[in-house]
Amino acid sequence: MTHDPENTQTRNAALMKLVAEAKARYDALPPEEKAAHDYAQLRSFARGMCPDDQDFDEYCKAVDKILPPIQNPAPLQKESGSDG
Repeated sequence: MTHDPENTQTRNAALMKLVAEAKARYDALPPEEKAAHDYAQLRSFARGMCPDDQDFDEYCKAVDKILPPIQNPAPLQKESGSDG
């Protein structure tokens, strides 16, 4: 695969647009939803750091003991007019 600077710039611009849109949605969340989102992201990161030499299910159970799942999380707000 060859390096294509123009394609890289196009991808970077598209990615930065998506990040800006996601940040705007996050910034608009009420504090309780931000906290739930941040906690879910922390759990996701911790689970994603499972070492290759460990059993993933056992590792996730250990993460769940430290960072238990939120019971009945508040639903995320949808933008009006969005499909998903």
